[in-house]
Amino acid sequence: MVTVDEVLRLIGRLRVHHSENGPARHQPITLLWAIGRAASGEPRLTRWRSAHGELGDLLERYGRPGATPTPEFPFIALHRSGLWSLEGFTGEVPAARGSAATRWITAQNPRGGLTPEVHALMAGDPEAREAVVRHLLELFGPEQRTALLAEPGLRGAAPTAEFIPAERHATARSTVTPAAGEREAVRQEGGLSAAYEEFLVARGHVTGRYRITVPSTGDSLQTDLFDRTADVLYEAKGDPGREAVRMAIGQLLDYRRHIGRPDARLAILLPGMPDQDVRELIGSVGIALVVKDGDGFHGYPVGE
Repeated sequence: MVTVDEVLRLIGRLRVHHSENGPARHQPITLLWAIGRAASGEPRLTRWRSAHGELGDLLERYGRPGATPTPEFPFIALHRSGLWSLEGFTGEVPAARGSAATRWITAQNPRGGLTPEVHALMAGDPEAREAVVRHLLELFGPEQRTALLAEPGLRGAAPTAEFIPAERHATARSTVTPAAGEREAVRQEGGLSAAYEEFLVARGHVTGRYRITVPSTGDSLQTDLFDRTADVLYEAKGDPGREAVRMAIGQLLDYRRHIGRPDARLAILLPGMPDQDVRELIGSVGIALVVKDGDGFHGYPVGE
């Protein structure tokens, strides 16, 4: 089985031509297109006649400025990269240049796509896919990256979840100024999350949160606290009432679908104990409850 490090090494060996107008991006765009297909559950291989329209359009809009979009060349050239398969043709694969290559691919109409090992890794390992996609996107500017990953055929290639350090709140309050005038917003959830994070870190836990990009829409979501040591995803609420808890349940179930950790346990973090019926609601969906209790937290450690 190929590893993500091996895939990144092979990408690093690709011959990318540079000019005063920037790097040629034909092969990276073709790989992103194939990774998007893998992540979306599409077949590994695509006939050239089915692929060339999509690839040509992507190359025209995101390739090097002034360069002629020639999708046949990366479709052929990647065959020698260790990342790409060509199947369903006879004879030798020509060099990826000139009219001979164009005539060959038109006549042969080969099937092309990621190798079986690379396709399986990109389809089944979100963290590996994220690492590869981020590496490929280094050839593009920030605006191009966002636009490229919003393309219908590439949304599946978008990194779906990025683990980042959890937000630390110095206090439980902050001041905001809406159009109607200044008012104070009580950030109980943030303060509660920060206090619990400090509690976990003091016990040797590695904590953080996930920033999620929804592949189909490009929408951005952000979790509260994730305990990487114990594999627990938390949603903090400043109110132990029913409506807040119902919202937390929905958020946790939604977030867990995207972070690539299907077995992660879920927990709701509250500033006080909810009533019995709300506690039964939380337990009925298999979610743990952690409640601030003086200097400690009732319900920690989760699952014990």
